Amino acid sequence: MSFWHSLFNPKVTLNHPVDKILSSSSRKRMNPRNVPVELHSLIPMVQKWSGVASDSEKYELMNLAESNESYIKELEDWTASWTEEQIASYKQWDDATSLDENHYEFCKFYFMGMVLDGIEIPWPESKKKINPIDQAIIDLQKMTGTAAQATRMWAARNLVELGPDAQQAVPTLQRVAEQDPSLEVRAWALVALGWINNAPLEQKPYVHQLLKKASEEEVLSIESAITELERTPQSLAVQRLGTAAGENDLTTLKKLLEFLKPDEPDKNGDVALRDAVSRYQLKSAQILLDAGADPNRMDQYGSAVLHRVAGKRRGLEMINLLLKYGADPLLMDTDGRTAADIARNNKRTKNVEALLSASPA
Repeated sequence: MSFWHSLFNPKVTLNHPVDKILSSSSRKRMNPRNVPVELHSLIPMVQKWSGVASDSEKYELMNLAESNESYIKELEDWTASWTEEQIASYKQWDDATSLDENHYEFCKFYFMGMVLDGIEIPWPESKKKINPIDQAIIDLQKMTGTAAQATRMWAARNLVELGPDAQQAVPTLQRVAEQDPSLEVRAWALVALGWINNAPLEQKPYVHQLLKKASEEEVLSIESAITELERTPQSLAVQRLGTAAGENDLTTLKKLLEFLKPDEPDKNGDVALRDAVSRYQLKSAQILLDAGADPNRMDQYGSAVLHRVAGKRRGLEMINLLLKYGADPLLMDTDGRTAADIARNNKRTKNVEALLSASPA
């Protein structure tokens, strides 16, 4: 029986180990009529691997996927199969759709992304890279869908980090600061304007006026916006260093390293090497290590970067790079574990072998 027939036949099972994990609500058949036509060919895998009922269901799906390399390959091949048209179609759907029980098919796609994230398979992204300033301007104009307000707020926050380089966004930010229905978005647009114009404190009275009108739910975000106006240019530059490392923006990374130390912590105590390692950005990590970043630096959580990557399925290349630059495989975290202990606990045999081979006898 074809998959398309099974979509409307609740008695048909998928005859797969996943089916033993999925609840009845997650086994409900997806209706193609509620999915953009460009994404129809992707439905079978989403139907099979996505759970919408609970976190425990998603964790069981992740564990099942990691138990068999053929499942990992199946999921990796699926993400690699997405076309640019499908990526654009999903993004448009995501921007306009609420994550609730009235949009079951969208929820299935959304939670498929969470399963993939848990097993370190990236969600498909366009290979057509858009300038971050242009993207922020586009996002600031999104007014529909549940996520639209958060999208606009984060677009403004991202422009704060870019500072004077984002001059072209000024007209859009001015309009948002005056007209956006969300006080939070307006506050962050004012912060972005302040930093772009190199006069952040001039915006402080205007943000305070918004704070006086804010609801209880809006207060925390607007107070954070005020704090952002009080930061130093150096602090923002360090934050941008971490962002560049995590996004593999090598041009910006090299430019910032001309006047920043690679191990300078941001306002949360994190360093750029941690961002690069956490997102498997080998080129960014190597640039930072060449600039003198310390691979044995302990973070505020009591771990070095080697501990953070040791238990990861995709961690081997990064482990080898860190070891090459002097990462200590015998260094213990605050729980008394070496990187090899963490790799062993997560059943990462190849990672364990690499770490033990680099350890003194």
